[in-house]
Amino acid sequence: MSARLPTGRLAGTVRWAIAPFAPAPPFRIYAAGREPYELNDAEQLLNASRGGGDAEFTYLISAKARPVLILTEPERSEWDEVLAVRLRRLSAITDLQQQERIRQHEEPLFFHLDPKRFRLPEESAVLIPALVPIGIGAIGTAGPLGELNENEMRLVGERLIRHFDFDIRSLLERRIRELSRRRQR
Repeated sequence: MSARLPTGRLAGTVRWAIAPFAPAPPFRIYAAGREPYELNDAEQLLNASRGGGDAEFTYLISAKARPVLILTEPERSEWDEVLAVRLRRLSAITDLQQQERIRQHEEPLFFHLDPKRFRLPEESAVLIPALVPIGIGAIGTAGPLGELNENEMRLVGERLIRHFDFDIRSLLERRIRELSRRRQR
């Protein structure tokens, strides 16, 4: 039996998904013919790979069923994955002034999701630093909990670019030259 896959446009939608946390020690390693074991230091694994050892292994990481904002469409990836951003419940933020700044879009690491537009269990915000790849089969099929419009997606993109300090100069220069050529015609 094959897995059911989500339907419709994904980018810009908030959907339930199984979202992994970033791998962190201790690493639980499962090797063929051996009992699982833990490593507390990534260097042991990295040194084994640098020395010509098998770079692929199976380990357990924590994951959580949670709503995420999906940023990309699956056809952009040969791996059947999308890039998403985890959400943060505002109730998990104890500073009430910070909650209000998030609601007013004054906190650059968050993008508030209007509870009137998103069917989420609690009032939430996109947590900009929390990028996560998600396999298509790990996305729920029940449909979106809400959707960002084009301008909101642009703002999320700008915050991601600023936070991760992506160098987009050549992209901007190319676009400016293209617009200049069009204008000259």
